[in-house]
Amino acid sequence: MREMSCYLTIEEQIGYFLTLTLHLFLYFGVVIYFSLWLLQIDNTINDISYLDGLVKWSNKNQIISLGNSLGIASIIITMLTVSVPVQMKLHSKALKRKNETLSCDI
Repeated sequence: MREMSCYLTIEEQIGYFLTLTLHLFLYFGVVIYFSLWLLQIDNTINDISYLDGLVKWSNKNQIISLGNSLGIASIIITMLTVSVPVQMKLHSKALKRKNETLSCDI
């Protein structure tokens, strides 16, 4: 996408960057949630006191549950449903402008 950034306006580049950032946050959120879930199932990391405290806190507050999992899954699906088409539209717009520029140069 770096080579196609010159074919997008600054606003379009910012939009593309924000969708990438959203995808990154969603990815890390899912990784942290499932890591916490796995630690609750089998907490073999007893030497690291920070993770042990985190697992105890999540057990006490019931962070990992079926309802929370379904809620997080629905939020992720909604965010991806909105952001992926925007990202694809910006990418296709850059490709179209690149092809138009190449066809004019020839």
